[in-house]
Amino acid sequence: MAHRPKSPPFNPPDAEKVRLLPHVRWEVDRLAAEFDLFLEKGERRELELTLLHARVLADFFDRRREQFEVVSGDYGYRHPVKPVLEGADRTRINQHLPHLTYLRDSPAPKWRVAQICLPILLACAAFSRHVATTHLPIPPEERCKWNNEGPRMDESAQRALSAGVRGIGATGEAGSAVPP
Repeated sequence: MAHRPKSPPFNPPDAEKVRLLPHVRWEVDRLAAEFDLFLEKGERRELELTLLHARVLADFFDRRREQFEVVSGDYGYRHPVKPVLEGADRTRINQHLPHLTYLRDSPAPKWRVAQICLPILLACAAFSRHVATTHLPIPPEERCKWNNEGPRMDESAQRALSAGVRGIGATGEAGSAVPP
């Protein structure tokens, strides 16, 4: 069996980075929106969507590029606290959400949704401020959207902090999650 030569590392040009920014912003928006819906309704749908968007963004902030993945480092941003998603929570999300596994309905502790989302929302707020001032040739309307994301993510992070302190769990029951 012949070995294929290793391809050179992918280094996206600035135009590609700018082209993908609305997709990154969509993930940020969806995390905040689904988290708010989860706090309001406490239903499984919102729980799963919140955790799925949290996982996507945690990979964005925590990982180095593998092939064509978009990572925060593409934009010159390195979050000072890594990982934004801790090992046990990341493992549990990976085992329960994107795959159909026997662990899906096993008795398990309540999801620590607020504690999972808080560091990711804080990273999103900092990244939003970074993008709003980056050297990349971002169209003014897109730069303005990112400029508005920072304060919105701060508000979502504050709600996550408040929910974590109150102990809001997967069903919305007080005391079902461990405070931060």
